[in-house]
Amino acid sequence: MNRYFSALAALCCIACHQATADQISPNPNPTTGDIFVEMGNTDFNAENPFDNHGYLSISFGGTLINNAGALLNNASEAHALLEVWGSLDNEGTLGNNGVIVVEHLGIINNSGNLNSGYIIAIRQGGTIVNNGTIDNKATSEIQNAGTIVTNGAFINDGSLSGSGTVVGSVNDSGVVAPGDAAAVHTIDGDWSKTGGSLEIELGGTSDGGGDKSLTEFDWVDVTGDVTLAGQLNVSLLDGFALDDFQQFPIINVGGSLTGQFDGLAEGALVGNFGRSLFITYVGGDGNDVALFTTNAIPEPSTLLLAAVFALCGGHWLRVRRQN
Repeated sequence: MNRYFSALAALCCIACHQATADQISPNPNPTTGDIFVEMGNTDFNAENPFDNHGYLSISFGGTLINNAGALLNNASEAHALLEVWGSLDNEGTLGNNGVIVVEHLGIINNSGNLNSGYIIAIRQGGTIVNNGTIDNKATSEIQNAGTIVTNGAFINDGSLSGSGTVVGSVNDSGVVAPGDAAAVHTIDGDWSKTGGSLEIELGGTSDGGGDKSLTEFDWVDVTGDVTLAGQLNVSLLDGFALDDFQQFPIINVGGSLTGQFDGLAEGALVGNFGRSLFITYVGGDGNDVALFTTNAIPEPSTLLLAAVFALCGGHWLRVRRQN
């Protein structure tokens, strides 16, 4: 009956005036039906928790308010879809075990708790403003092509992907993957990576030259401090081959850098992709994380490579990224 699932029933609510959840339906939405919030405000209150097992759409000009103490649950199945074209103001608890899509110009204002166990997709031009807590659980993925503005707590134990921007600080023990192809994920704040992994794809040597959409390899642009731990996983995009004396600044650090990826000390061998690929934590302007190739020493030890850096001063790697 709609794009995302086979509907067994349909329920349409055109919300043109103030309404509460019990005015929409005497029970939580128990079917795989449709609910549309179009104009004006629709309020969900604590007296009536609301479970969406179907399609809940907030149209342009519509506002759904999940009041303090209320529970709005996008139910525990992949076919439950909450689509935000207008505004969703969450002051209570928004639970997601289905799919939430924040469309272009759509916005979620979260001053309560947003707990996600499956998928949140933020389209380009979509926004989540967080003044409460976002908990992206281990089973969940946030696909961010838009903007997340967080003045509260943003906890990533799952996956954070896409070429979007996070404004604020991120506590991350999950997976960060900038894109399905080469892309840049921007964190305008501090990034505390205490575990999980960073997934990097290499498809060329250009970082975009000031236009992040043109980058040929994945990187993370952080304006604040970075604390590193966890795994670094690197792969090559189809058709790309490494060559001698290439470099890939994969984390641009605006503040201070502490920590290292697990098992990868300064100068360590990351892997062999037809050419050996190494890591440095003193790239760019001296505290960026970069990958590089060289044919000078085919299989160097960390100590020997460190000696080479000491001799050369590391100058060939210290190329400031264009902003």
